[in-house]
Amino acid sequence: TTYYFVIRSRDQATNTSTVSGEISAMTTPVGTVSNPAFSPPPGTYNAAQNVTITVASPASPTICYSTNGVDPSCDVITKLTCTSGSLYGGPVSVAAGQTLKAVGCKLLYADSAITSGLYNVDATAPQVTGVTSSTADGSYNSLAVISVQVNFDEAVIVTGTPLLSLATGSPATTPVSYVSGSGTTTLTFDYTVANGNTTADLDYTSSGALTVGGGSIQDAVGNNAILTLSAPGTANSLGANKAISINPPPNVIAVTPTNGTTNWSVTNPISFIFDQNMNPASLIVQGSNDTC
Repeated sequence: TTYYFVIRSRDQATNTSTVSGEISAMTTPVGTVSNPAFSPPPGTYNAAQNVTITVASPASPTICYSTNGVDPSCDVITKLTCTSGSLYGGPVSVAAGQTLKAVGCKLLYADSAITSGLYNVDATAPQVTGVTSSTADGSYNSLAVISVQVNFDEAVIVTGTPLLSLATGSPATTPVSYVSGSGTTTLTFDYTVANGNTTADLDYTSSGALTVGGGSIQDAVGNNAILTLSAPGTANSLGANKAISINPPPNVIAVTPTNGTTNWSVTNPISFIFDQNMNPASLIVQGSNDTC
C-alpha cells in the first residue's frame, strides 16, 4: 500500500502556507487474506439458501459481497468498508439463479481473490411415470418371482425399504419390498408368488399402493417424490402394461382316451394333460358306474 503525505507550515497567527512539500511511503503487506468460503457451497438446492461466508485468516477480516453480478471491493484506506457490494454481517439469502461473490480484506494485508458461486433452485418433485414388469407375460404359480419396476421422471434416491402393494386375491393384498434402483429412474420390487395368491391380471391395489415404508424416495436435492400411481387397469398401470396371471385354475387340454373311444379296457390308464404343472396329491378322481 502506498501512502501520500502533504506538508504545510503554520505560524502562531494560524496562517497556513501553501504546499511546501510532498512525500510518499509504501508498506509491504504482511500477508494475503484467505479466499472466502461459502456454506452451503454453490450448487442446486430445493429452496433458496442462507449462505454463511467465512475467511480462515487473518482474524476479524472485512468481507464484502454481492449477488447482483458486481465485483465486491473494500475501501483502500481503512479496509473497513466496501466501495462496491455490501458489508457482510451474517448469512446472505441467495435466490434461484443468483451468483454470490465475496472478497476478504484487512489493513496491512493484500486483499483475497474474489470467490464466486452460482446457486440454483430445483423445487420440482419426481413423479411416477408408469409401472411395468421385466418378467415375461404369462401365467405363474407358487414360488415364481415376478420382478416389478416403478419408473420415475428423474433419478431418485431411496432410503429404507419402500413397499408396493399388489392385489393377489388371497390374501387380498401382498406388500412387495423394494430391492434395487436407488440413484436411477427405475425402482425394482420382487414379488414371490405365495400359495393361495390368484389373479387373472396382476396389478397393484390402488393409486396409493406405493409407500416409502418408513424411509424416503427423493431426488438429488431432497424433493420428496410424488408417489401417486395411475389407477389400476388404466394407462401406465402394471395391469395395462403387462398380462401376468397368478395361479390360474388349471385347464385340461387333452385326455387319453379321446372322447368317443369305445372298448377301452378298465385296466388301461386314463391320462390327462393340464396347461400347468399339477400336484398329484391335489387331484381327486371321482366316479361311479364305470365313469369318472
